[in-house]
Amino acid sequence: MGISGSALTWFESYLADRSYHVAWRGSLSSPHTLSTGVPQGSVLGPVLFSLYTKSLGSVIYAHGFSYHCYTDDTQLFLSFSPSDTQVPAWISACLADISTWMSTHHLKLNLGKTELLFLPASITVEGSIVSPSQSARSLGVTLDNQLCFSSHIAVITRTCRFSLHNIRRIRPFLTQEATQLLVQALVISRLGLLQFLVGRPSGLCHQATATSPERCCSPGVQPAEVHPRHPSTLLSALAPHRI
Repeated sequence: MGISGSALTWFESYLADRSYHVAWRGSLSSPHTLSTGVPQGSVLGPVLFSLYTKSLGSVIYAHGFSYHCYTDDTQLFLSFSPSDTQVPAWISACLADISTWMSTHHLKLNLGKTELLFLPASITVEGSIVSPSQSARSLGVTLDNQLCFSSHIAVITRTCRFSLHNIRRIRPFLTQEATQLLVQALVISRLGLLQFLVGRPSGLCHQATATSPERCCSPGVQPAEVHPRHPSTLLSALAPHRI
C-alpha cells in the first residue's frame, strides 16, 4: 500500500487497541477496550474502508468483470452478447465469490440492495433471486434501461416541487435575497446537476416544469425573480421563474 514507518505505526494505533466511552443523558460509562475498528463518524472512515476492501478487486477481475468502488458501494460491469447463455452463471459465480470474500473479511453482501441492469435473466445467489431492474441509482443519477432518463427527471421534479412548497410556506418571513438563496441552493442547483445527460428527453423536462410558478407564491407576498446562472439551453428555457 506504500505506507510504512511512523505513518504505518500511527494507523495501527488508530485502528487497534482503542478504548471508548458511551455518553447517555449526561452520564458517562466506564471505558471499554476495542480490539479493532474505526471510530464512528471518522473523517478517515471512507478512505480506510476503501483500503480495507482493495483486495476485492482481484476477486472481481478473476471473473472477467470490471468494477468501480465508491466506499461501500461497488458497481460491476460486463459486456456480453445477448445470445450468450453462460452470462447468468458467470454473474452468480462472481457474486458468490464476492459474498465469500466479504464473509472472510467480516462483511456481508447486502442482496436486498443488489440490483441488475441490462441483464436478460434473473440471477440466483445463495438461494436469493436478484431480479433485473428497470432503473438503478448511480451517484445521484437514476439510470434506466432505455437511457431516456425519465425516472431521473421525475425524481428531480418531485424533489424541486417539495422544496418550492416548503419555501412557499415560509416565504412571508423571508427577505427577497434569502428567498433567492434558498431557491438557488435547493432548486436551481438540482436542475443543473448532470443536466447534460438529459438533453434527449427535452419534452419531459418542459412538461415537468409546466406547473404555474405562481403556485409557489404566498398570497400578498411580492414574488422574487430567480435567474439561473447557467449556460445550458435547458436552464435557459426555465429562466426567469417567479417564486
